[in-house]
Amino acid sequence: MINLRIPGKKENKDASAAPSEGGAPQSPKKKKKLSRKRIIIIAVVVVLAAFFVIKNVLGSKKTTTVSYSTVAVERRNITQTLSGSGTLQPAASYTVTTLVTGEILNAPIKEGDKVKKGDLLFAIDSTDMASTINRAQITLSNAQTSYQTKLKNMDNLNVKTTVAGTVTNIAVEVGDEVKAGQTIATVVDSETMTLVVPFPSDDAVKFYVGQPVDVTLEGSFEKLKGSVSKVAATDTILTGNIMARNVTIEVKNPGAISNTQTASATIGEAAGCSSATFSYKNTTTVTALVAGTVSKINAPEGSRVSKNQTIVTLTSDTLSNDLKNAANSVQDAQLALENNSTKLKNYNITSPIDGTVVLKNYKQGDNLYDTGLKLCVVYDLSYLQVTMNVDELDIANVKVGQTATITADAISGKSFIGKVTKVSTVGTTTGGVTTYPVTIQIDDFGSLLPSMNVNAKIVVSQSQNVLAVPVNAVARGGRVLVKSGGATATPGESISVASGSTPAGFEYVTVTTGLSDGAYIEIKSGLKESDVIAYTKPTSGTSNFSLFGPRQPAPQQTTQARTSTTGGNVTVTTGGAGGTGGAPGGTGGSAAGGTGAR
Repeated sequence: MINLRIPGKKENKDASAAPSEGGAPQSPKKKKKLSRKRIIIIAVVVVLAAFFVIKNVLGSKKTTTVSYSTVAVERRNITQTLSGSGTLQPAASYTVTTLVTGEILNAPIKEGDKVKKGDLLFAIDSTDMASTINRAQITLSNAQTSYQTKLKNMDNLNVKTTVAGTVTNIAVEVGDEVKAGQTIATVVDSETMTLVVPFPSDDAVKFYVGQPVDVTLEGSFEKLKGSVSKVAATDTILTGNIMARNVTIEVKNPGAISNTQTASATIGEAAGCSSATFSYKNTTTVTALVAGTVSKINAPEGSRVSKNQTIVTLTSDTLSNDLKNAANSVQDAQLALENNSTKLKNYNITSPIDGTVVLKNYKQGDNLYDTGLKLCVVYDLSYLQVTMNVDELDIANVKVGQTATITADAISGKSFIGKVTKVSTVGTTTGGVTTYPVTIQIDDFGSLLPSMNVNAKIVVSQSQNVLAVPVNAVARGGRVLVKSGGATATPGESISVASGSTPAGFEYVTVTTGLSDGAYIEIKSGLKESDVIAYTKPTSGTSNFSLFGPRQPAPQQTTQARTSTTGGNVTVTTGGAGGTGGAPGGTGGSAAGGTGAR
């Protein structure tokens, strides 16, 4: 084996003499490096030990504690309410304005007066309108007269006979243009024939109208009955200086008598001085009363017609247009009169409702120079009402007929009772939140006044004499800490335990919850009356700090009722007991599964 020396270095014989494990001697330099490693290891161990000591010391000083309070399960009345605010309004409000101008002649009301529907509020000078109505009435009368004239002219297009008889002549044809006054036809009365026979004056003066007459037709000697219709008042001298008077006799025509037939007559024992020729009783010329065009011959020559029967029909576009224009004039005049009559009513302004005059802006003697002026305001104060906006999450719980408690800051220490009268289905969406108007009526409103700001609590639901615990007592999953058989706790105690621990002698039981008023929650099952429960009240000054990061929090029973603010003026107190980080209903939710506040 060859030993080497390093120049300038002292040889370590002991070290060179000691063989290594592999048979080679260890050098002094390598042994020195091994000692430094050991020192480093020892230093690390010391630092780690110090770290754990500091951690344990600091950790023990910063340990989180939880304070539990004990309380007995008791029976309570739970009332769930929905709170809101609004401004009081009267049952109805009417602003009385004027539709006319003029001087106020009478204003018998004053502010604060109670009025009935129809009571006079203001009387305005209507002299000009009365004159206008008189002119409208005259215009209507003239229009109606003109219409009647045009209507009669239209009727005159039907050319009629004024007597019954036989048409002996038609002077026009279809299509002829006829002027007013033109002859249309001739009608004779052939049913009654007349016979003028002279009788001796001594006999004639004894005759009377209606006296029977025997008439004998010459040629056939047929006997007919007639009657005296007229006796002449003067005598006539016949041939041979015979004094006679003419007697007119009427005879019903059996159908064969014409105006060429002659006959003799005998009245009683007296005979006529001579025979005479028959004539028709009436011969009438039918004329057109208006101009027109012949459109139809209704009774041809030789036909029998009755009195007022149409013989010829005329048409006239001019008369038709005149009639339409006259009808329109009548309608316009009627509308003008009706409108003016309606306006006349506007000069006497009456109350539209039973109510109270709360504002009066004009008095007797004032002149109204324009329409639409606000004369007064009438309130129907039979009841007051308030409308508040309810969130869409809560509106399903509000029903017509529910009771509400009303309070006002202006009237401290007093509350009033109202009822929900309307739940609107028309919502308003603002910022993604939809609200619905709910109207509450207050019948007995006492000293409350319109426009006062009030607070309202609607009783949404109630549970009477039910088991209840503070809402904070119900933890996640519907669990409650209940004193077990070995515990000595009594209601009203405060128990502090380390975070993550529960009070000795208490155990969790699962409960079924019901209604909550925000402070207490109904227990439907899982507990019995007088059970002692515990719920947490975290102490101040605790910390979750740790050298190794935040500690995991112990299970908490601290809860709070859901408070939802909607529409800026409504708060609903519903479910409670949600537990930290969300109870059965989520963060801030109710144990019954309510939705968290917006």
